[in-house]
Parts: sequence; structure tokens; C-alpha cells
Amino acid sequence: MNISGYKVSVIVSVYNGEQYLSKCIESILHQTYRDFELILVNDGSEDGSEAVCRSYDDARVRVFSQPNRGVSAARNRGLDEARGEWVYFCDADDELYEDALERLVQKTESPEVCFVMGGYEIYDIDGNMVYSRPEREELTLTIDQCIENMFQPWFYCYQGYLWTKLFRRDRINAAGLRFDERISFNEDRLFSTQYLCSVSGRGCYFTHPVYRYYERPGSAMSSLKRGFNYKFLTDLDAFAIMLEAITDSGKSEALVRQCKISFLWSIDNIRHLSLIHISEPTRRVVI
Repeated sequence: MNISGYKVSVIVSVYNGEQYLSKCIESILHQTYRDFELILVNDGSEDGSEAVCRSYDDARVRVFSQPNRGVSAARNRGLDEARGEWVYFCDADDELYEDALERLVQKTESPEVCFVMGGYEIYDIDGNMVYSRPEREELTLTIDQCIENMFQPWFYCYQGYLWTKLFRRDRINAAGLRFDERISFNEDRLFSTQYLCSVSGRGCYFTHPVYRYYERPGSAMSSLKRGFNYKFLTDLDAFAIMLEAITDSGKSEALVRQCKISFLWSIDNIRHLSLIHISEPTRRVVI
């Protein structure tokens, strides 16, 4: 352990995750890399999630509970409590591969590295792999290239997820950065982009998978398949804030353009979803 604390603070927001939570926690506690703390933030769960969180007799585990305020508020609580040099976020219904933290931390040895991004795989609820990339690449990136991967990923269909990444906690705090609790969709890419627009240095990127993401029927994105979710409109707010951050930080016109293209795609997606799920009177108000 470092004198100032742990090397990594792993933050998990927990809300009604009793069914999957134990596997998630155990995948973290069984990491080959040991110098980390696990911060579990119970965000007003109504099932047995808090009891699961408090059932682990491990000095690295710290549990906090708060009234339900959403995933961003829970992650912010985790950031407020974190003591690690680096911060890693994990979802309560997913799992880490056992060497995930070891692979990520190995890339932080250079003092100029302020951002690390690894690979992932996607599974269905039966444990069948539905998405993986065969490429095995390790690259050193400029910060602008890291931002580019938020909107035009080099090896993946999407790289805005939090759970492939390490962030330096001192850089987060120096920028006064926290999750925007008004945003319900795209808050992860927003946080990553704001972070990257506030730092200098280098990023490390590798495609070896560190994370097992499960497609769950109760997830925020899957809710769009059941009907139009008005919270998805905050996706537009997230893009507006990202565009402002990229522009204000003096990034290239190419990065501004990439963000704008993604912004327009979101508008088209919302229009498509609303045409399917919203009645004509309501559609005239929303669109």
C-alpha cells in the first residue's frame, strides 16, 4: 500500500443488485493485483443489496449508504470517499477478469500517463459471449487521440464506458470534476470527455479484455427497447456539455466535428424512438 493510501480505488454504485452483486464483488476481491480499496455505495436499494455489501470481512471493503439519488450521485459519493491514487469504476451487475487491475495498473508506471483504457467483452444473461474483438494492441496515445476514441473508437464499436478505464484521482479533484447528476444517459462518456479535456500528458490503450459486461433486461439502454424513456433526452444535454468542453479546451476542429457528428446521431436516434413510442400530440412537443 502507498503511504497516501491505496494505488486504486474501485467504486461500485449499487442499486437493487442483489441477484448479481456477489459475483461482481468477488471478481474484484479475487484480483491478482491487491493494492486497492473497494468502495461500495448503496444507493437506496430496496432489496438485500446492502446486506450483501456488508457481508464481506475484508479490510479493503468500505460500504456507504445513501437515499436513492441515482448512479451519478452514488459515483460522486465514491469519489468523495476515495483514497487511491487512481480511480476505477465497475457496475454492480458485471465482472472483472482476474488480472484486470494488474493489466491496467501496469500502464501507469510513467509519470506522464494520466489515463488508461483497456478492452472488454459483452455477454448475454446466459453467459454466452456476444461481442469480442480479436485484436491485441498496446498503444501510447496523446490526449487528443484518447478523446477521439470517445467518439470514433479505433478497435471497438464504443469506448465511452467507464469500466475500461483508470483515472488519476488528483487530476479529477484538481479539475473539480464530478458526475453531472442531471444526466441519465451518456453520463459515462461525458465524465471521461470532461476529464480528458482537463488534463495533459499521455494515455495508454490496450485491447486485451479486462471487463465482462452483461446485457441485462433491466439496464438503462434496454429500457429503450420496451418503450420511449424520456430520460434519454438527457443524452442531448450530455453531448452539449461535451461539445462545450472540447471547444473551450481548444481542441482541434476534427475533434469538435466528431463530437458534433455523434450529437447529430443522438438527435436522429431520439427522433426515431419518439416516432415509434410517442403519440402524435406529445411528439409535436418533444420533437
